[in-house]
Amino acid sequence: MIECDDDDKENHPDEADYEDLPGMYNEEEEEEEDEDEEEEDEEEEEEEDDDDTLFTSTLAMKILRRDSLAIKLSNRPSKRELEEKNILLMQSDQERLESRQQTATKLTRRLSQRPTAEELEQRNILKPRNDQEEQEEKREIKRHLSKKVCL
Repeated sequence: MIECDDDDKENHPDEADYEDLPGMYNEEEEEEEDEDEEEEDEEEEEEEDDDDTLFTSTLAMKILRRDSLAIKLSNRPSKRELEEKNILLMQSDQERLESRQQTATKLTRRLSQRPTAEELEQRNILKPRNDQEEQEEKREIKRHLSKKVCL
């Protein structure tokens, strides 16, 4: 039998690991949460009092969103930087065109190997449909959607 000391274990926690537990500060956090809730209540009352401030605040938020988007776009790395970091492949227009053509030929080849509807019907994979069934199914879908709209 192998004997081991508790002191030699790597995963054995020290007392120092337990000094600052998150549960120790609950009272302070609760006081902060209460203050935050009171501030939010006061803000909500102010917004309800004046509709104009609501309109201007939503307008201000839109402008801030646009500004933040503009900042993010301005911080966006250039194409050259992305190519240097090997994030974007360095390709000429001709190489890019050739790779797209190769992809297109692969896709058309795969689509041509795809079985037709008739073949699927012969294998009893696809159920043959007639016009009456299709119209009935469309009516059922319309009826179902109109019920959703009315609710």
